Amino acid sequence: MTVVVDIEDRQYDYTDEEKAAQVVADFQAETGLGDEFVIDLWNSDSTPQRSLLEQRIIAAVDLNGSAKRAQETVPAGITLYLETEEA
Repeated sequence: MTVVVDIEDRQYDYTDEEKAAQVVADFQAETGLGDEFVIDLWNSDSTPQRSLLEQRIIAAVDLNGSAKRAQETVPAGITLYLETEEA
């Protein structure tokens, strides 16, 4: 399974989502957290780890577009979910 990022107000095709997904993968590698835990973390109330992930996603989207759009869109318009491979 893979954590997929969906951004409502994405620009530049899917590059915002790709950059955000890379941030999530890097965060997982750094923290050792599994896919389901990261999804639960994202959907939970504010915790230091969630805040850190949110800041990193905003920064990645900001690099790809505008800071204002990133701050207004993320995290309200962002969804993390698991992509499962079909057998």
